[in-house]
This record gives sequence, C-alpha cells and structure tokens, in this order.
Amino acid sequence: AIIALDHVDASRGGAVAALTEDGVLHIAAIEKQKNLLTRKTTTSMTENSMALDRFDPSQPVRVLLSGLGDNVLVAWRDGRMLRVDSRVPARLALAEEVDLTPAGDATITALEWLNGRNTLLVGDSKGRTSSWFRIKPDGAATVDGSYLVKTHDLPAGTSAVRSFAASTRSRLA
Repeated sequence: AIIALDHVDASRGGAVAALTEDGVLHIAAIEKQKNLLTRKTTTSMTENSMALDRFDPSQPVRVLLSGLGDNVLVAWRDGRMLRVDSRVPARLALAEEVDLTPAGDATITALEWLNGRNTLLVGDSKGRTSSWFRIKPDGAATVDGSYLVKTHDLPAGTSAVRSFAASTRSRLA
C-alpha cells in the first residue's frame, strides 16, 4: 500500500514519487514530446525504485518532489530526512541524510515547499519554523554536488506549527 505520495507537473512532463509500506520509494518520470510536423504528442515514462534503509513505518512519513522532479525528500516526524537524487530515474541515489530538527527536542508537524518547490519550510511541535534549500559549494561530496542547508529560523510561535499555505501570487508564505 502507498503511504506517501507527491507529484510535479511541467509542460514537458512531470514526475511522481510514492513510498510504499514496505519501505520502497518508487519514482516515475513522465516525458512529453510534441512532433512539430504532425502535432502529435508522445508520452513516455521511466520508472525505478529503491529500498530505504532503516525505514520505520510506525512514524508518519512525508514524500516531497522538488520543482524539477530531480530530488525526492522523504521525511519522518522525528526530523530525519533522506534526499534522493532522481535526476536520472534509472539511477536513483541517496544524496544525503539531513536532521531537520537538530535540537532534538521537537517533532516535525508541518513540511511544505514554497512556490517553485526549491525552498522547504519545516514547522515543529515547539512552534518553530525554519527554511531550507540546496546549495552547490565547490567540492561537495554528494552524488549531485549539492547540500540541503538551513537558511532561516523564524521566531517561534506559542504552539505547534500545523500547516503552511503558500501565496498563489508571489514567493511569500
């Protein structure tokens, strides 16, 4: 059974990521090509999967695809998150493991992309909100040459963060 799912749509295709209860991450990349002479659109799909180590099905999990579908994030309530490089669906690779709650005193209660799906917002049970995005420093030792880093800590609220709603007009939360 599928326990977490996300998708992205683009003019030239899209991607779907699903995590099943047996700890397997499934990714399908969809590509559309339009023949300029016949105007016929052809759709193709590339699928692959990978088993996630130390998968714990007892904790709620969230799966998020980046805006281009080139990264899949799998996050657990305890703050553990895996970033999977999915640029080439036939060669999925674990890019890094990140602790989204490094203080260790809270659980993730909200997790969502800002518009563009490049900046990740993390809300926790202590009312804190942080933002994260990928950087590409010289000499990065990951398979895709980038790291997910925390960029901002917003002032804590008085209760747990329950959800985020991104503006439909701008890149503001």
